[in-house]
Amino acid sequence: MDDLAVKVAGGCASSICKPCTKFIKPTAMQKGEIMKISEILAAASIGGGNHIIGNIALIVCAGMTLVQIAPIKVNPWSWIAKKIGRAINADLLKSVGEINKELVSIKADMARAEAVNARSRILRFGDECLHSSKHTKEHFDNILRDITSYDHYCAAHPEFENNVTKMTAQRIEEIYHRCLTDNDFL
Repeated sequence: MDDLAVKVAGGCASSICKPCTKFIKPTAMQKGEIMKISEILAAASIGGGNHIIGNIALIVCAGMTLVQIAPIKVNPWSWIAKKIGRAINADLLKSVGEINKELVSIKADMARAEAVNARSRILRFGDECLHSSKHTKEHFDNILRDITSYDHYCAAHPEFENNVTKMTAQRIEEIYHRCLTDNDFL
C-alpha cells in the first residue's frame, strides 16, 4: 500500500478547506506533489477524524485527488439530454437518414447522366470530324475536357460501358494535334 502514490491536485477550490491542506506535503506546497497513500491516511488521522464535516471534506478531497489521477470525463446531464433528444427526434433522424440515402442515389444518377451526355457530345463531334467539318480551337478544348471527364467517370465506374468512344477520342486528339501544328482551326 505504501508503493501506491497519489498526485495532489493542489486542494479543492475553497480557500478555507482545511482537510485538503493535509494532503499536501508541508515541505513543498506546490501543485503536482506526490504523496503515498500511507501519508494521506496519517494526515487524515492528525485532525482526529471524529468530526463529520471534516470526514466528508476529507472524502471529497480524496475523490477529487483520485479524479485527478484518472481523469474520466463523466457528464450524466449531457448523456441524459442526448438520450431524451434522440427519443424525441427518432422519426426525424430516421427521415434524415433516408433523405441522405436518396441524395447519394440522385448524385450517382446525375453523374451517370453527365457521362452519357459527354459520350454523346464526343460521338457527335467525332462524326462532324469524319464529315470534314472544321471546328474552332475552343470547341476542341471543350470536347477534350469532355473526353477527360468521361474517362475519369469510366475509370471510377468499371461497370459503365465504354467501348464506343475510345477510337473516336483517339481520332479527335489526332485531328486536334494536326490542327494545332498546321494552325488549321476554324
